[in-house]
Amino acid sequence: MAKHRDFQSLGKRGPVFSNDWKLAGATARKFYHLDAAPLQSAARMIFQKTTGRAILAAAAMIVSAVFAPARADDIRVYAADKKNYVLLRDLGLLYGATVSGPVERQVALISKWNRLQFTVDGREAHVNGTSVWLHEPMTTLRGHWAIREVDAREVIDPLIRPLRYLQTGGYRTIVIDPGHGGQDTGAMGPRGILEKMMAFDIARRLRTQLMKAGFQVYLTRDGDRFIELDQRPERAKRWGADLFVSIHLNSAGSEANGTETYTVTAAGCNSTAGGKVEGTEIGNRYDTLNSELAYQIQRATSSQAQTVDRGVKRARFVVLKHAPCPAVLVETGFLSNRREETRFMSEKFRDDLAMGIARGIYNYAQLVRMARHETPPQAAPTQQLALAAPTPAQPVAAAATVPLAASAPVPASLPAAQPGHIVILPTKPQAPK
Repeated sequence: MAKHRDFQSLGKRGPVFSNDWKLAGATARKFYHLDAAPLQSAARMIFQKTTGRAILAAAAMIVSAVFAPARADDIRVYAADKKNYVLLRDLGLLYGATVSGPVERQVALISKWNRLQFTVDGREAHVNGTSVWLHEPMTTLRGHWAIREVDAREVIDPLIRPLRYLQTGGYRTIVIDPGHGGQDTGAMGPRGILEKMMAFDIARRLRTQLMKAGFQVYLTRDGDRFIELDQRPERAKRWGADLFVSIHLNSAGSEANGTETYTVTAAGCNSTAGGKVEGTEIGNRYDTLNSELAYQIQRATSSQAQTVDRGVKRARFVVLKHAPCPAVLVETGFLSNRREETRFMSEKFRDDLAMGIARGIYNYAQLVRMARHETPPQAAPTQQLALAAPTPAQPVAAAATVPLAASAPVPASLPAAQPGHIVILPTKPQAPK
């Protein structure tokens, strides 16, 4: 029997055949620039129950099936020691993942499409190979691995199910903030390279890439000028920014290297580097969008520029706290490291950094378009801005993998929590053994 090539004829020709879901999955991948595996899997599920009338409409159905949440609040929460927690086991049920470990101090959630790794007694996690720092370390509740609710809701879930959070997101107008300027030179490398000059150069290259891709772009400074910190987000507000991206170079020990992307710390939580715990800031309005934007930029930049992935981190920098839109601060590399300073002297390296940041912004914009059900573009603006390939998952010992069935009950040692409700536990979280 011949394969169907015209979805408009399916309604007249009876059941959908086995190759139709592959065609629709490929179509969704072409138009939305996403990995084909979850799209084709969702297409198979959809086409078992329905028929299609147009390839593009089928592709949109597939994308919705992959990312749409079952309900508005479907994360189970447990309270202990005046803090709220979410079990990794419950996240596994939610994401269709298996729990593995601990293996070499790593506990993993693994599904067909995603791999999450959490560090025992640590805050660093990895989402599909990219480092993402939690506000607090993973712990245990009565023998079950758990993370803070704020990390589940505002750090992890937006990265796994982005379209449920991005419906209100914007992307057309981008304000780039080259760090420092004028008498504020920023960091200086062993050879005398100044942060303010490198940051401005990368910002200009980034502006060029984004304008080629069709974005409206502003720079907070147009030369070697000093701009007060609080004036930078104020300018973004005046220009109607949808996204704010601040460009910096780092400085620490002579061996420190790599790229890290910061977004504002959640209210009442510790920043990655510690410091004073503060309440809600203007920038906290966009916590979930911040997480997705930072993740996409960190993932694409470290890949494009071949830098060490130091992760998505949290801080209360002025430009992030007062940002009128989703905002990140990218520490592109370390001037204090002589080898990285040498790399910054290369135009190619600065081009790669700008292209990586641009790719991350473009990928974020694509997700916003899908969340808002906008007509997808026919192709990426340039071939270089196509979606970055995910980092290959690392193998985990098979003996440590425990399948999770969708109907599996919570063990009797821990009271079951209904989505949207909190179970109060009288005991403190146990330290991992």
